[in-house]
Amino acid sequence: MNRRTFILTAGTSAVTAMTAGRCRLFAQNASVLAGRRQYRAGRISCIFQPDSAIFLRDDKPILAYRTTFRKNDGQKQSNNQASQAFQVPFPCFTRLSSPTLLLPLSPIRMSAAAAFVCDNVNGVNYTAKKTKKNAVPCGQIRSNGLKWKEMSEIGSAGTLPPPSSWDLGVQGVFEDECKWVNPDGRVQMIDTRQFRVVFYSKSRYGIYTTIDWYAVDDVIITVNRNCLFGVQTSAPLSPVGGGMMMNSNGDFGAEAIYGRRANWATCWGRLQSALPETDRVDNADLQEGVALMSHPSNPWGVSPWNATSFGYMSPTHIPFLSKPWSLRAGEGVRLRYLILAFTGDPDDGEVDELYRSYIST
Repeated sequence: MNRRTFILTAGTSAVTAMTAGRCRLFAQNASVLAGRRQYRAGRISCIFQPDSAIFLRDDKPILAYRTTFRKNDGQKQSNNQASQAFQVPFPCFTRLSSPTLLLPLSPIRMSAAAAFVCDNVNGVNYTAKKTKKNAVPCGQIRSNGLKWKEMSEIGSAGTLPPPSSWDLGVQGVFEDECKWVNPDGRVQMIDTRQFRVVFYSKSRYGIYTTIDWYAVDDVIITVNRNCLFGVQTSAPLSPVGGGMMMNSNGDFGAEAIYGRRANWATCWGRLQSALPETDRVDNADLQEGVALMSHPSNPWGVSPWNATSFGYMSPTHIPFLSKPWSLRAGEGVRLRYLILAFTGDPDDGEVDELYRSYIST
């Protein structure tokens, strides 16, 4: 999953500011812009369609989830790109930006920023494409269309435990139901994913993810590395790009993290190191990062980790199976994860503190 051949881009145009103001629920502040519904809560807004949810802070895009990607979708493309019809191969986050500088925490091409996928499901791959070297049949993960739930303030209702401080305190919630369709057109699995995007402050936001995944047919999943929920970081955050990778045990580097059980893993670094000097701002040494946390209620408890030096992190037991993982028709699992984007290093981002709060919910 760390070196895919598909191409994703994740930009979007800035949107004209709409009516500001805060109340407990903001669904009534929804407006329609050129057929797109927009929800706003103070400095946070979301441009929402059945195939995409694009969150903005101060009208600048900070993260995006898409079920499809249309050519010329607000992106300036090179001649080589323009000759290709882009299509997201499965629903995923196509953009994660750093909370302070709004620079990419994830690649804007070549990989999903964060995705829930799996290969070797009854002998079918749902990520890797079929090629001359890879003759494994390929299925599709198809979204039934995103559903908006709410935009609201957080903290006062006690729905989420607060970190030490924040100045935004807004959450947006949406859902996606996906069918896993094999090459014969038969639905083998269905998942329902809920994403609760929480903006704590200018220096920190989180994506609380709950996935209910169940089998329509009897399913057998065999060992593979393209499996379950993972995050792909941008080059400056990866070990090969000069960034740092660490897990909750204090192990550093992908080789030390791979296969070890841990509560969370994180990558961080200086994102501006990849920019031309003319584009850098004064605080060129500012570090930002992203952490992925696995809830201990997941079926394998504290998870072993799949990790690569290119900045891919995924808490999953599937690469380390001693025998196939099977689900009978009608059986399912609930999977919970938290993506945390933060400014500074893991101590500055209160990564472990937020993990402790997370597992108490």
